[in-house]
Amino acid sequence: MTSRFSPRPLINLGLTVLESEVYAYLLENSPATGYRVAKFIGKPTANTYKALRSLQDKGAVIIEESTNRLCRAVPMDEFLDALERRFLNSKDEAQKELAKLKPAPDDERLYYLHTPDQVFERLRQMLQRCRYIALLDLFPWALDQIKDDVESAASRGIRTAAKVYRPCEIPGVEVVIAPEGNKTMERWPGQWANGVVDGKEHLLAFFSRDGARVLQAVWSSNTYTSWVYHSSMMHELLHGVLSEDWSSLSGNLNVPEQYQRLQAMKAEEALGYWTLVERFGETEDKS
Repeated sequence: MTSRFSPRPLINLGLTVLESEVYAYLLENSPATGYRVAKFIGKPTANTYKALRSLQDKGAVIIEESTNRLCRAVPMDEFLDALERRFLNSKDEAQKELAKLKPAPDDERLYYLHTPDQVFERLRQMLQRCRYIALLDLFPWALDQIKDDVESAASRGIRTAAKVYRPCEIPGVEVVIAPEGNKTMERWPGQWANGVVDGKEHLLAFFSRDGARVLQAVWSSNTYTSWVYHSSMMHELLHGVLSEDWSSLSGNLNVPEQYQRLQAMKAEEALGYWTLVERFGETEDKS
């Protein structure tokens, strides 16, 4: 097998390691007998023939109907497009069936997340569920993963603010550059993606430097801890604005203007605050 080929992407699409190796070999060496394939990749003949039959069923290989039984790989684009269509069809069917079930009610426990995909999909869903305010704290790599979803939330009228560590612009989003952002990134042995929406649910995730592994990630819809985190992040954002350049504060109207806009996102404006008020009755409704 050529050293430049990695079977992992095909494995992620549902092929086994052996099927991936067989398909990759045939892409470069079609047509070939099963025996020739097995000899080249160094696998037992019986296992290779079994893999070929499975690949035929999956639409990755076509086999000549003759005594030689020569095998040819289906072109990459044709095979991958067919896989995509089958996946989308299966997704639609699964969605219809799962929609028949009644979801379990939310609880306020703390849950661990274990993969980057799981973290960012949960964060995307949080932004889609958001009704009023979304606050985020994102290292550059994390921002790249979720930037379109952040922009989409802002375009729906969600008051959105993000603390970032390198200068950038996101339409509709109050972007605050972290004071000494480069030093912060250098100091930490990884990078994070943190967020809270409506003061009702929050996510804290810390990844390896390359983003390949989750080192620590938790999510909760505990309203009290979410609201407290909303309050904390709001003050972090305000601190970031005021720390940008104290010396030019009087001559730079953009800083106080942004400060006023951020004030509209204070913790008392978050939905979680009023949920807590209703739940515990500690504070009168301000109306």
